Amino acid sequence: MKLLQFLKKIDTFSSSMSRDQLERLLHEIARTAPEKEREKLLSLFTAFAVEDTDSSRGGTDEGGDGHSFNHSFDDDKKNERLEKEIDSLMETLEELEEGERSLVSDYNYEYDDWYNSDVDEFTFADPEGILDDIGKAMELVHVCMDRELYRQGFELADLLSCVTVSVEGAYLDYDDGCMDLETLNNHDLLKDDVYQLFLREAIYLCYLVSAPWERAEEILRLIGNLHYQFFKLEEIMQMGNGDLPDFNAFLQDWIRVLSAGPGGQYERMLQDALSMIQDEKSALEVAKQSIQTHPALLEKLMMENLDTGEPDLRMSMLKAGQSALEQLPSNIIIRSRIALLTASYAVRLDNTEESERCLLEAFRSQTTTLNYLRLRFLTKDWEKYRAKALEIFEEMIRGIPDRKGSGFYSYHSGPDNVLGGNDCCCILYFQEEFEKMRETGMTTENVLGWSSTFMKKGIALMLLLLHQGEDYGKGMLAMLSRAREACGFDIREYYRGTAVEAPEAYLKDEISFAEEADDDEVSADEKAVFSDLLKTWKKEVHLSGNDAALWMERIDHWIEWRVEGIMNANKRNYYGECASFIAAFGEVQESRGVPKAKALIMERYRAAYSRRRAFRDELCLYGMKKQAH
Repeated sequence: MKLLQFLKKIDTFSSSMSRDQLERLLHEIARTAPEKEREKLLSLFTAFAVEDTDSSRGGTDEGGDGHSFNHSFDDDKKNERLEKEIDSLMETLEELEEGERSLVSDYNYEYDDWYNSDVDEFTFADPEGILDDIGKAMELVHVCMDRELYRQGFELADLLSCVTVSVEGAYLDYDDGCMDLETLNNHDLLKDDVYQLFLREAIYLCYLVSAPWERAEEILRLIGNLHYQFFKLEEIMQMGNGDLPDFNAFLQDWIRVLSAGPGGQYERMLQDALSMIQDEKSALEVAKQSIQTHPALLEKLMMENLDTGEPDLRMSMLKAGQSALEQLPSNIIIRSRIALLTASYAVRLDNTEESERCLLEAFRSQTTTLNYLRLRFLTKDWEKYRAKALEIFEEMIRGIPDRKGSGFYSYHSGPDNVLGGNDCCCILYFQEEFEKMRETGMTTENVLGWSSTFMKKGIALMLLLLHQGEDYGKGMLAMLSRAREACGFDIREYYRGTAVEAPEAYLKDEISFAEEADDDEVSADEKAVFSDLLKTWKKEVHLSGNDAALWMERIDHWIEWRVEGIMNANKRNYYGECASFIAAFGEVQESRGVPKAKALIMERYRAAYSRRRAFRDELCLYGMKKQAH
């Protein structure tokens, strides 16, 4: 729960509670507070008690920023000495820019990027006390916070944010021999807890001293100087003695400034800012305005409100999604995710036609097997979309020759839609383009290295097609698992954006096939859904007897070739894989009317490699009878 939402709920409760209820609540909070939090809690009680006493005496002055502070003669003297110390230290820090003082570096001979990469590559010495000056400056910023010398503290923090330290020695060859605060901390040359507190206090002080109309720009400038990558508004909202002045006006300016900036850090800060807006419709307007530069904002907002029961908000989200699909380039993957979310809202509004149109758009922007299967098997009228889906696929497949041999079968994690080798071959399979699938992914001339090709997955898919009957043996179950992995089949994603509700068991399942989960970790129900999908598809497929015989001959040859290569190379870790293909091929033969085919083919391979005990053991796991000694 975000801070503003939390505070709103607390204020609502506290305003309706009696004095007695509040006292009992405070007592319970104190009683259950962890030991390490007790001093902090006690200081809060003390501060509020003193504040009330001073207020009754009329002894509190009010700062221009709305923050109260108490004056005494001793305080004035202390502040005067502190200001002189700050002025002196700022002169010292400014001299660092001239490079008259520097750190000394050398190579760390204990460092090894393979065996001992936890230690720093360099060692550093500080003969001139530079790090002490920087550490003292950060601590003085904290003292300024305590003394409520906000402007002096900010000026010191602002100067620190621009400090760069010269480094002599080995480090000169790296990054121009200069270090800013972030780099110093990354090399463990600063106290990390002091540095992290300084970051938050610097932004807080900037907020307090900046004019309201330039506050957002000033904070963004300071964040850039500090390289403060994971800044959150909540961090400064919890500092000081009260709420931030003019926060609502600042929030609007902050969102405006961030919306104009590119990149991941702007997007993270924008998402953080959006979470502070209590009105979802206002947040939606911001996300819509930022759709070209930060589409992830709309995606996040649509996800967070997917289960809303408000029809008006659902309709607003649907329209925002539709607008995004029109504005965003069709070749970026995030558009596919937004399309699926838009489909989900359409389903909730009983607009089946729109939801299915969005499934097509999801396939257009991320041309994967899973998006194809969803469109094909979970729409009411596949024929309505068949031609358009084929057009999208053929457009994507035209770019493949340029990429073959260069990570064609690797997992693609970039932002743009790229048709990978596995998806290309799997979609060809489901479109009954079996020869084209073979030509695209199953023409390797090497008996080893199949994991980086489509050979194993293609054999598994074709054995599933050639198998006749409902029940699978151990070999075919292994083929089913391999085919499921090839298709990237994930039950949660399969049902996403459709009117079909996944059973609760699927939604709770944390296993994703994209993560190559172990087969025994995948739920039986999930395996059954993929198996049923294949069986439904097979009823539509026509494979002639001659074609079936040709594929059986090819697969028999490929398996024999593969086993021979594995044995010659002594790749013991692939014995189980070989046994699974042998068993599956025998099971397919038996399903097609060849009696005892599985036993015969397993015995054939056992005899051929009779001295390979580990291989025999793997064959036994897939159903071969053990030989009596």
